[in-house]
Amino acid sequence: MSNYEMGKPSIPLNNLSNQKSKKKRSEPTVKSTTKNKVGETYYKITTANSLLIAEGNRLIKEMTEEEKANLGSQSDTLHFICQLGLASKQKSRKIANYYGVEATKISTPIGVKLKTDIDIEVPYLKDITKNNKTGINPDEDFDYRMVSAGEEFNLTLYEFMYLIIRDEYNGRLSVNKNGKDFYAYLSVKANAYGEVYKLMDNEGDEKDSEPQSFKRKDAKLPTPTIIFENDNGSSRENMVDIDVRADDGEWVIRKEYERFEPLFNRRKKRNRTVAVRKDTKG
Repeated sequence: MSNYEMGKPSIPLNNLSNQKSKKKRSEPTVKSTTKNKVGETYYKITTANSLLIAEGNRLIKEMTEEEKANLGSQSDTLHFICQLGLASKQKSRKIANYYGVEATKISTPIGVKLKTDIDIEVPYLKDITKNNKTGINPDEDFDYRMVSAGEEFNLTLYEFMYLIIRDEYNGRLSVNKNGKDFYAYLSVKANAYGEVYKLMDNEGDEKDSEPQSFKRKDAKLPTPTIIFENDNGSSRENMVDIDVRADDGEWVIRKEYERFEPLFNRRKKRNRTVAVRKDTKG
């Protein structure tokens, strides 16, 4: 199989596998509450993600040396600033600490703020509500705009996914946190991504190995997430909210994030925005 489909042909899976390149400093990791027989915590790779990694390795093996050299070559020029979230829509996040695992409420991640050191062409969805359920056709669903060197810009997580899987980034971008430089990575949740299971030679193996909760295969795309290199915390720390509660108690979209308005889930639909003072976080 050549370039595998992700909503539409032309999106190769090799860029979703977080492949190791010469500049990579360490393997990305994710905390897990799953324990092995001796009580040690480990990260369980699902069947779907294993298939993506295997296909990515196969595609990279077929690349020329020049193509391999290009993988991740521009990762240091793209910078993670913060994730963007909806304060009006909270979700639970499990955090491991000295006392075990506790749940805390955080804003729902819906996008990311980035900065580039060089002029680049960036994909912007014409319909910003496109997601893993609707699928995305890269030939029809995007407008491509130039972003200038030194400019910050905001993307949905799906727009980010289509940007970061380009060969020159190879799923990786740089982060500076508290004066420390490291990398962030695209990580995808693919258990419900039905198309990935076509990579299997024997569907019966998947039925025997996957828990019942993983049998759903109705997603047309994987779900993108962002993880930091080991021991550098979470990309969801210091998340910036795109919405704020107004004086009358209603949640409203912040003016600088008006483009995300269709993603803003409100109980009462009002076409309202709010300007944020310069001293307000954002």
